[in-house]
Amino acid sequence: MIPYLTDDPHELRQLVGEVSKAGANHLIVSCLDVSLASRRRSLDRLALGVPPAARDDWRRRFEGLYRERIGASVHAALGYRQDLFAYLRELATEHGMTYALCMEYKKPVVAGSLPQGLNRDYTTCRNCEGLDVPLYVREGRDEPFRPLVGCDGACLLCPPVVAASVCGVPELAGGGGWSLADYRRFGRVRAAAEADPSG
Repeated sequence: MIPYLTDDPHELRQLVGEVSKAGANHLIVSCLDVSLASRRRSLDRLALGVPPAARDDWRRRFEGLYRERIGASVHAALGYRQDLFAYLRELATEHGMTYALCMEYKKPVVAGSLPQGLNRDYTTCRNCEGLDVPLYVREGRDEPFRPLVGCDGACLLCPPVVAASVCGVPELAGGGGWSLADYRRFGRVRAAAEADPSG
């Protein structure tokens, strides 16, 4: 969703109805986040979707809304996003669709910790994708990836103690905003846990 461009409640209701009629059974939603490095260029391009006479007003409203910094991006105010996500969950439920968010967070309560995922507050299913997709692992670099035995892929709902025993990475429990470096670290954590199962 792009605030003040694609967030009209009436249009969203029509859109969800149409995708439901077309056979979709799962709705996944995200609100635009803007990279700090390309913020000005992004706003210039987005503004092209607004009639010229209304662009300055749109830009003021948009910039006023985008005040929540998380990592290297700025996000729409948490209250705006919460209202949007609750409304879309209601629409999905009305149409018999499951619902989840994609990469939506709020600032961490404790400075230096990971941002908190919002999906636990809004999802109506076990996985973001609406499907059970287990974690895939491989024994060595020359081995193929295989589904991890005992994992159903529902990281959002997995308690850390279960994650520790099944995948060896309790940090995966609950989901998070991870980078490629984090995933590489998780591989090292798994390898260490397999080498010393006693912990």
